[in-house]
Amino acid sequence: MTPFYLFESFYAFMAFWFGYYTFAEGSNARSGWDRARLVGILACVFWPLLIVAVLIPRFADWRRTP
Repeated sequence: MTPFYLFESFYAFMAFWFGYYTFAEGSNARSGWDRARLVGILACVFWPLLIVAVLIPRFADWRRTP
């Protein structure tokens, strides 16, 4: 098992997790399937990338400090 495989698995889990809660939020609001709801669910694929983009510089700075 390679580190890339682990990263892909974690990424897929996070995307599913965010998508599930976006879907549940729309279901609880009893809203229909409009464009905003579809775009929100599709955008869940990109949210984990934003988390990674924020965490990478933080860990890069952590390694530089003595």
